[in-house]
Amino acid sequence: MRSLRIRLMRHEDIDDRVRLYTDGTVQRNTTHDAALIPAARLRAMHREWLDERWHERRMYRVSTGQDDLVGFTALYDIDWRSRTCHMGIMLVPRYQRRLGLLAAFSMYDYVYDVLNLRVVLHEVMSGVEMMFTGDQVRSLAQATSPDHCYTVGEHRTCYWWSQTKADHEAVRRRNAERGARVRRRLAQGA
Repeated sequence: MRSLRIRLMRHEDIDDRVRLYTDGTVQRNTTHDAALIPAARLRAMHREWLDERWHERRMYRVSTGQDDLVGFTALYDIDWRSRTCHMGIMLVPRYQRRLGLLAAFSMYDYVYDVLNLRVVLHEVMSGVEMMFTGDQVRSLAQATSPDHCYTVGEHRTCYWWSQTKADHEAVRRRNAERGARVRRRLAQGA
């Protein structure tokens, strides 16, 4: 399995993050902010987040073992008292599937085991299929907000769900069991 490096974002990462955030392919998967806010203002916002709002918003750079940029993750609206946060992930398009899932799983481990948070909240807009199909997103949703936002020229529905460490571990077990079944079939020549 490929390994990833996930580290706290630094000032020297701001240009890479703004470039990715404003990429047209990535923009489909994020809010409309990058299309409306000038790049200089986006860079200033990132500096503010890193310097002054680190206690409520932590951003991370994700790269391969060879230091190729995979993307960025962010924990925001961190509520240390109730031990919850929102998690966002923004990936270089060619890494959105396999390495994106690995990045998400690594962040869950970090959130639950290192930061000792209990619940991760997710918000995904309709049409976003970075790591899940539309059907999977709808099946995970615990709340739905039709026409919640307007981005890339259309109204988008938003889906929300929460995930606990137990939920995360159950997904990991199911994935391990599925992988073991596939390996057995391959070993049997099926």
